[in-house]
Amino acid sequence: MNSSSNNKYLLAGESGGSKTAFCLLKVSGEIVLATVGNGVATVREGILPVKATLVAEIANIWKKARIAKSDISHCYFSLGGPNQREVEAALKKVLPKTEIRVGREGDGDLITTCMRYFGCVATVMAGTGTVAVGEFGGKRYFAGGWGPEFDDAGGGGRIGKDAVAAFLLALDQRGEKTSLRGLFKPLMPKVDIKTFAGRMELKRNIHMLSRKHLADYAPWVYKHFKKGDHAAKEIITRSAKDIAALAAAVLPEKSRLNRIKILCLGGIFQLGREFRDLCAKYLRDLRPECELVFPDNFDLSRGACLMVLKMAGVVVDDKVIQAVLKK
Repeated sequence: MNSSSNNKYLLAGESGGSKTAFCLLKVSGEIVLATVGNGVATVREGILPVKATLVAEIANIWKKARIAKSDISHCYFSLGGPNQREVEAALKKVLPKTEIRVGREGDGDLITTCMRYFGCVATVMAGTGTVAVGEFGGKRYFAGGWGPEFDDAGGGGRIGKDAVAAFLLALDQRGEKTSLRGLFKPLMPKVDIKTFAGRMELKRNIHMLSRKHLADYAPWVYKHFKKGDHAAKEIITRSAKDIAALAAAVLPEKSRLNRIKILCLGGIFQLGREFRDLCAKYLRDLRPECELVFPDNFDLSRGACLMVLKMAGVVVDDKVIQAVLKK
């Protein structure tokens, strides 16, 4: 890179269904500023206020970092949904002089970049939704990422949805009593729940829950799991089994490897140590040669930092990687 570009900044973004993480960094890999805002990834365009969200978030970055928008030379944005054109148009509007690339989280480019730094051959990403990618012999294997209606298996969206279902079944006396009922107290109707009007009010409230709201229940479900609630145990156990199945699905049947390392990224793995242990246990049942890797100081936003550095022509060596991981 020429010397004049050393004064420029790079912007890395990563967005799923619940949140968007931005990192403003120098070409040295040093992260100047990290912010978290609302997610902009959706199953189709026009669902979320994508433009308004990105304009506000990037303006906040300019203000906090005390830079001009023209100071950002490159922007790499990893997106967890298919509304790629919508996000790209919004970024180009707010950063007209910046070279911009919007990559899909599930296409494997970002994931394979991340996993190579950890000696892994596959990655499971689990946040609001889930997706997995493996790479063997130059071929990529994909699993998951089918969206909230038909998938999200192992992710926060599915955990929240399962918790709502368990609550409703218990309410109807079609399922066991569960302490999860307390999570949904704010949704309970103002009229008698035993009446038709009460049931319909509860139904309306539940159907107003967004994917993000459903995913927000996941840490609370995990707390009830830790306390021994039967329904919460079933939900969390199912999630761990789904994660294991995702990991196994992107591995070839015969790999000739005695040990396979799989990188795990995403907020769902922050639920707790016991959850991570469950995921590892169920994967060993499927593929005994596999080991899950849970990096404490690395997430997809840091992976996006590596991508924007490469995009800007920076040689990503150990020194640069350490700078990215430092903050």
